[in-house]
Amino acid sequence: MELSTLKIDKESAENGRWLDLDDSGAKIKLCRIGNAKYRERLKFHTQKFRSPKSVSDEAYVDMLNMVLAETVVKDWKGLTDDGQEILYSYEKCLELFRNPAYVEFKNIVVRLADSLDNFRMEVLNEDVGESSVS
Repeated sequence: MELSTLKIDKESAENGRWLDLDDSGAKIKLCRIGNAKYRERLKFHTQKFRSPKSVSDEAYVDMLNMVLAETVVKDWKGLTDDGQEILYSYEKCLELFRNPAYVEFKNIVVRLADSLDNFRMEVLNEDVGESSVS
């Protein structure tokens, strides 16, 4: 195995990069799960709990929703609901993550933000020359 194929682009992992949500043209700017801010906020929120046994499943999931919305999702473009554009904000992102009807949206975000291929240096170098979202 060539280890250089596993190198992560730290800049995009920490500050985000634009990724396609699907083939509709919708895009989302994501940082990699596990980035420095993610670890910091996860540690902060988990310290509020006395012990893991004292945390309800609902409280734990909500804490993860907050951390994801705060440290992983940075922006989106082309996201709509019933034809109406949804403007990005932390609050809107958290609202969507908390809504059980949109669990698949959160699952897509997690899958994209956790994917090695979306943040590999080798892949990003191949993308040079492609148009970027402003």
